[in-house]
Amino acid sequence: MTETEPPDPDPSPAPFPADFPDTGASRAWSLAITLITVWRGTSDKGRRTAVEQMLAAIAAEGGPAAVEQTALGLTDVAGMLIELYADRTDASPDQVLQEAATLMADRAPWD
Repeated sequence: MTETEPPDPDPSPAPFPADFPDTGASRAWSLAITLITVWRGTSDKGRRTAVEQMLAAIAAEGGPAAVEQTALGLTDVAGMLIELYADRTDASPDQVLQEAATLMADRAPWD
């Protein structure tokens, strides 16, 4: 990974890897999509390890600023998806977020 490109996801990526120009906010989105790609491409039991490894690779190659960009990108992507879901279901984004919080409270995402 150079300063402008995220690391290649490993283990095997999901079918839709990030393909954004890697500058500014687009770099944050690209890093976030790369991390989501790793998450989606791994079984439930291996997700925590795969995500930890990708975050470690991002940190090793881009430093703390790259991890921060990844977190900001994840926030942007999550917000956009909440708004899309809210629009499709005629709910408010706050209702969607509350529904997600309720569902996640009943689930152990890293087991």
